[in-house]
Amino acid sequence: MVEGCGKMTLPLTGTLTVVDLDGTLVNGNTLHVFMRCSLAAMIRQKRLYTAVKFCIMAFMRKLKLVSHRRMKFYVLAITVADDTFRKDFVNKIKSKIRRSVIEEIERCRREGSKILLVTAAADIYVPWIWQEDYIATSTFGNVAHKECRGTVKAEAVRQYAEKNSLKVHTVITDHLDDLPLLSLPDVRRILVAPSATTLAAVNFAGLFPHRIID
Repeated sequence: MVEGCGKMTLPLTGTLTVVDLDGTLVNGNTLHVFMRCSLAAMIRQKRLYTAVKFCIMAFMRKLKLVSHRRMKFYVLAITVADDTFRKDFVNKIKSKIRRSVIEEIERCRREGSKILLVTAAADIYVPWIWQEDYIATSTFGNVAHKECRGTVKAEAVRQYAEKNSLKVHTVITDHLDDLPLLSLPDVRRILVAPSATTLAAVNFAGLFPHRIID
């Protein structure tokens, strides 16, 4: 297992389609949704002192006084995710799922490709919204707070593919963080509503051909 990445596996043979979560499958940032649900839960649970500390941390992040990673693991540590929280979170995420990406996933599935969700999001909530194999940032036991992104993410995919006798065939993402995956040889590259920065980085890297969807 790659440090910082929790995973589920199911041995199969064939091709592999890799799908990003935030900004790709979900039109938005799942951590931001998690944070809003977390604050609402703290108030409902009458954990008001914790809610105040949460707001202070979020404000410090807005001022860029703390890193995204520090805020992320702080929020994960202080959240009490009861059933009401989970239902609220799942319902909000469902409303943000991109139909265009679901259609691409189903097309790849019909072609015989295994689907793998790979994300820097926390593995504590990924299985609430995704019932297939995934690789995500480990929430617990991740002392260094290492996130599953960039080269770490690409290496985790490589290990998964090798273990399951799969070859990466398609990469679906919105973000330039996934350049290491997009740079794999002979992959079909699908960019989801990419920003100008992401598109420029992909073009500069000479990663052609690629297809853009909304």
